[in-house]
Amino acid sequence: METPETNPSVPDLLAEIARLKNRVAELETAAKTDPSGADPSNENQQDFKALVEHTPDVISRYDREVRHTYVNPAVERVTGLPPSAFIGKTHAELGMPPENVREWLEAHQQVVATGQPVIIEFDFQTPEGLRYYQSRLVPEFGPDGKEAVSVLAIARDITELKGAELKLRNSQDRFDVSQENLRLSQEQLHQARKLESIGRLAGGIAHDFNNLLTAISGYSDLMLLNLSEDAPMWNDLQEILKATDRAAQLTHQLLAFSRRQVLQPAVINLNTVIKDINRMLARLISEDIELINSLDPNLKPVMADPGQLGQVLLNLAVNSRDAMPHGGKIFIETTNVYLDEDYSQLNQYLVKSGHYIRLVVSDTGTGMDAETQEHVFEPFFTTKEHGKGTGLGLATAYGIVTQSGGYISLFSEKGKGTTIMIYLPAYEKQGQPVNNTNPVIPAVMNGTETVLLVEDEEMVRNLANRALSEKGYKVLAARNGLEALELLENYKGPLDLVLTDVIMPKLGGRPLIESVLARRPGLKVIYISGYTDWTVDTQEILRPGQVFLQKPFTTSTLLRRVRQALDMP
Repeated sequence: METPETNPSVPDLLAEIARLKNRVAELETAAKTDPSGADPSNENQQDFKALVEHTPDVISRYDREVRHTYVNPAVERVTGLPPSAFIGKTHAELGMPPENVREWLEAHQQVVATGQPVIIEFDFQTPEGLRYYQSRLVPEFGPDGKEAVSVLAIARDITELKGAELKLRNSQDRFDVSQENLRLSQEQLHQARKLESIGRLAGGIAHDFNNLLTAISGYSDLMLLNLSEDAPMWNDLQEILKATDRAAQLTHQLLAFSRRQVLQPAVINLNTVIKDINRMLARLISEDIELINSLDPNLKPVMADPGQLGQVLLNLAVNSRDAMPHGGKIFIETTNVYLDEDYSQLNQYLVKSGHYIRLVVSDTGTGMDAETQEHVFEPFFTTKEHGKGTGLGLATAYGIVTQSGGYISLFSEKGKGTTIMIYLPAYEKQGQPVNNTNPVIPAVMNGTETVLLVEDEEMVRNLANRALSEKGYKVLAARNGLEALELLENYKGPLDLVLTDVIMPKLGGRPLIESVLARRPGLKVIYISGYTDWTVDTQEILRPGQVFLQKPFTTSTLLRRVRQALDMP
């Protein structure tokens, strides 16, 4: 269909019609007085007819009773009715929609009453679908030139123009609204970047700290394995292990915030996680706090780590509890939602459009002021008294939700409570939920197998080498993936297991394993890491015969994992 830019404007077309009509009238008058009897108006009449009958615009004439006296052929394409069906009938008699009938009647009456042109716009259901039209109605005066005896109208399809105008208007509206939204979005972006920077710092610190903790706990555990319980150092070493365990929990929280926590996702129903955590919450919150659940029974599943989501819920509920020292209510709600492109754009595209599960945790507590809200997701930020909070609860929740592909936002008002909304992508693939049952870990056992140990941290490498060697294993040690491949080029003996860090310089654990398995298929594999940028899914990432071991680990845990991997079918 032709666009408005290629057609003459409605006023120009009306002017051309009027000019031709006047010219035809002049020529008809001249013909009557021409002695030769020639009809000089014939050519102009043909021009007039061609113009009217071939234009894509609908041209019509109405008498004072709004009955059609003329309609050009274009009307059939718009209505599906031939021009002859219109003659002598009003819009109402033709069965036009009441809204169109009313608009035309009002416009017609205004033209007749004022003698001035009127422009109206309307939508109309055509055989091609709903279209938008602009119609210009002009009066046709009688011999006295004062009274309108008929009305001439030209209706033009402006659907494309309307669409462009709508887009322009929407853009303008968005631009107008976005002045404030831009400020808010820039603040969100700034906050996201700030949290990202803090996360990288926290993740790096936690990674290095995990290596130190692995060495501390590993050597302490190694000493315990060689001591009896009545040895003088036994209790001291136990205290060291307790301290490293608490420190390990801290690094796990930092890794969760930095989105480098190792997750074990499964296809789960969030309602089930909430119901399970409710039993624990009942013991944590006081009797004067009411816990109210509103769970969507038709909730879609999500792909997430159930243990980590439980931790998120626990953190949020404990924060709500602490914000209500004199009692109140905690609301936990779930529902299916769809976030559209407008929502995504409003949030600087930090949020992808799509189907989500929304988890809302709200309370009737003390709430927060604007300044506090700017920092709530930062690690170690807390408004609690010293010793009553680490400031990692919301930071951990932020990291877990974000690493799970979701989004978290907070709304709070001083004295009126806080609402935290979490959006997790709905899992819409076909198939059964992932079986997330933890494998049975064997007791510490000796071994005689050959293990290729690849670890860039010298302390961790030396610890693992010693622990394995003392238990009878033959160990081939390398500092990175490239060194490991070079070692295997010259080593032709048996090899049963590769124990490798994930993140290493020169060549990481994943590409190393791919290369080694191509040469020696069937090898057992253990991945070890303090953090990782890839989420561990035991069904999709770890292949049969492969195990994951997270730092920091004790010597006992290392030996159990090695035995577990070697004994796997």
